[in-house]
Amino acid sequence: MTRLARMRDRAETDDEGNALIIALVFITVFGLLMAAILSFSDTSLRAADAVQSQRLNVYAADGAVEATIAAMRYDVAEGTFGGTPCNQTIDDVNDTDDIDVSVTCTPHPGSGTGGSSGGGGIAIITNPSAGEYGIYKDSNGILRVGGDIYTNGSVTLPSADAFLDLTGSLKSTGPCSEDKITASGGIDCSAAVTSLPTYSAAITSVPATQPVPACLAGIATFVPNRTYTDAAALSALTSGTGACSKGLLYFPPGAYYFDFPSGSSEWLINDKDDNVVGGVPSGWSLPGLGGLKPTIPDPSGACNQSLSGVQFVFGGTSRLYLQSGKFELCGVTGSGSTPGIAVFGSTASETSQALAPTTAGTSKFDNVNPGAFVFGDGGVASVSLDAGESASATVSGFGTPAVPAGATISAVTLRVAHRDQGSLESGSVKLTKSDGTSCTFTLAEQTKLTTETFDAKTCLSTAASFSGVSATYSVLVETGRGKKLTASLDGIALDVTYVVGGIAPPSGCITQTPFPTSGSDGTHCALIKSSGAQSLLSIHGMVYAPRAAIDLAATNASAQTFSGGIVARTFRANVTPASTFTGQLISVPGGVSLPNGPRIVDLVASVPRPGGGTEVQLRATVRFVDQPSPGTSVEVLSWDVER
Repeated sequence: MTRLARMRDRAETDDEGNALIIALVFITVFGLLMAAILSFSDTSLRAADAVQSQRLNVYAADGAVEATIAAMRYDVAEGTFGGTPCNQTIDDVNDTDDIDVSVTCTPHPGSGTGGSSGGGGIAIITNPSAGEYGIYKDSNGILRVGGDIYTNGSVTLPSADAFLDLTGSLKSTGPCSEDKITASGGIDCSAAVTSLPTYSAAITSVPATQPVPACLAGIATFVPNRTYTDAAALSALTSGTGACSKGLLYFPPGAYYFDFPSGSSEWLINDKDDNVVGGVPSGWSLPGLGGLKPTIPDPSGACNQSLSGVQFVFGGTSRLYLQSGKFELCGVTGSGSTPGIAVFGSTASETSQALAPTTAGTSKFDNVNPGAFVFGDGGVASVSLDAGESASATVSGFGTPAVPAGATISAVTLRVAHRDQGSLESGSVKLTKSDGTSCTFTLAEQTKLTTETFDAKTCLSTAASFSGVSATYSVLVETGRGKKLTASLDGIALDVTYVVGGIAPPSGCITQTPFPTSGSDGTHCALIKSSGAQSLLSIHGMVYAPRAAIDLAATNASAQTFSGGIVARTFRANVTPASTFTGQLISVPGGVSLPNGPRIVDLVASVPRPGGGTEVQLRATVRFVDQPSPGTSVEVLSWDVER
């Protein structure tokens, strides 16, 4: 083999140079890998630091918003639209590395308010029953209202030329004739339900009864702070005949309670020349004292609106109908959150309870104990008697639960469940009061167990009369050979219905619903009703009748009718203003106060940003309910953390 060949074979099999190359490649790749690992580690450390910082920021924002909610909860001024600013700056929240959080607080429009949303006050509030309209106007012309209208029902204007114009907003929960309504504060025909304000009458108990005064020299002057029960006598004064024809019915300042009996419960004013005035005289004094006859209506007016006047309180089925004549009231002065109310429709409710005996005396009857006197339980007290014999069983302790002291008794029913097998001569139940007086009720013979009922209100007419009252059940057997009787007593009870405070609750046609959209069917009645071109109604002060209808009908109306607002169940206003009258028939200068609605606020928490500025970390919407007391409950509507 030649030398050249041997050198070529060595070159093809020698790998000493390859090892160097491999080493260099390894070093290069390893270096790149380490650089990447170190870069990833640095990035991870930076990310971990950022996550930790973000976590602290969120933690701080969370604590700051919770602290803001706690600070606002019982301060109703904060979070109220137009109230005290509620922004907060919370320093070093929960010791979170000295992170200062700023919380901006933005109340929703109307938040925490119960007043006007644009008209200076709420002029009309209605809360109709099922099937009723909230406001109904079917007459031509424009009904102008100064203030807002809130109704938990519909606003209906069916006539082609019926319109509604208000300097305020309209809010209804039901449909409204939006194309025929002008409202400077806007129209919302799908609003939330409105809570009605709650007020009390100027009287807390029933005043003494006063007869309707005689009309002397054309004037009938009433005594304030009294109860009037004779609607017929009042109507006679304002009928257009007799001594008060073209006369004056004057009601000096004070409260007047009208509690007319059912069947004769409407005071009808039907004399176009009669004046009915309540309040402090304005521009006149009583004739006979050198004065002049009142001037009704505005602008002069017959009563002084700046001084406390009258409050007409209507109970039961009592109501007023102005068919023709002039009627003007100036209401009592308001106090605190209670406005001046001129007409108050009763809001009282009756309470009914059954009074069972708790004590039984000894007698010929077996099983005489209060436990046996549960109606229909099968347990009875019985006695078997021969001819001419008698027996009685007395039970007492009807005072539990007690009828509240001072309550006005509306009804008392005596219930007796008994059976008479044999020859009954007579049977009775005697109620004996603690003063020894008694009332006896005759029982009819019953051959099977039967419950008889008796009206016992005349006997037990006061709350005090139930204390110590006892009931004695007595039977007598006929005389004659072979006459026998087995008498059984299953139960005795007194069912009492009463009203605390004395004002009779709304009843009769006042409470019948739905109120008709036209005419009068005799079954449904309004608390205040007016009609015709010769009636002029002017009430300065609120008409508060949340459980009754107001029915205002007038042709060529030329003066303001209600200047203190209306709170009613439903309002029918078939009014055609006179062509020369462009004023507001209904207004509320001072504003009707609704219970404060919930405070709803948006809270935004921001933290400092490195390098300057701030960044948002958390957004929340919170509702504070302040009824019946501030901060009653808190509800978080939304809670969003910024990522």
